[in-house]
Amino acid sequence: MKRSRRANALMSYSHDSRGAGLAVLLVLGGFLAGAPAYSASSDGWAQVRGFSAGLQLETNLIGVEDQDVNADPDQLFIDDIGRGVVLNLDYTFTPAFTLRLAVGSALHETTQMDVEAYHACSLIEAQWRFLPMNRVRPYLIGGLGGTALRMDSSGSTAETSGGMTTIGAGFLYNFTKHLLWDMSVRLDLINWSHEKFRYEHTDGTTTELKAPVNGDGRAGKFHMGLSWVF
Repeated sequence: MKRSRRANALMSYSHDSRGAGLAVLLVLGGFLAGAPAYSASSDGWAQVRGFSAGLQLETNLIGVEDQDVNADPDQLFIDDIGRGVVLNLDYTFTPAFTLRLAVGSALHETTQMDVEAYHACSLIEAQWRFLPMNRVRPYLIGGLGGTALRMDSSGSTAETSGGMTTIGAGFLYNFTKHLLWDMSVRLDLINWSHEKFRYEHTDGTTTELKAPVNGDGRAGKFHMGLSWVF
């Protein structure tokens, strides 16, 4: 029964998360419209070419099945809001175009004390940046990567994984030429393709089950943090 409940929770996320990013889309314009323009030096604030690295806090919103008041107390439910961190390494080709490699994970609480849920992703994204002469610079995001929703408890792990496409928008603010504030909102469009269950028996042996799946999901994300330009 425990395996079945976890499978249902994972697939509930796969199918019910279609509306998770709708609120994100409503605020994309707000970040761009609300960024004031500052006077810049003659050579502008944008990095011309080279590397930068950053650390961001993530708020992750997924669509999951709501817990009913009459639900079985042993049934597993996942909190739709999780929090985590994202590490990124960027390379700027021109002041208007940057590629970013990002990896991150967010922890989602569950209704079972011994079960933890993690939503992790890794991706390569392109950023189209505007207003290179300004201290505040909006940008648009498009990226490809992989993602996984993993649930761990004592002796067992359940995981659903797949590919994803990311779209979004954000802005940069230069405190100095090297230190930037980076804030963005994102929508992940997910294609779940694999499901895996792993059990560790009391005798030390392990049983692993794998199966293909075909499901769509979405996740809305809010990132804010600092980047350092080398």
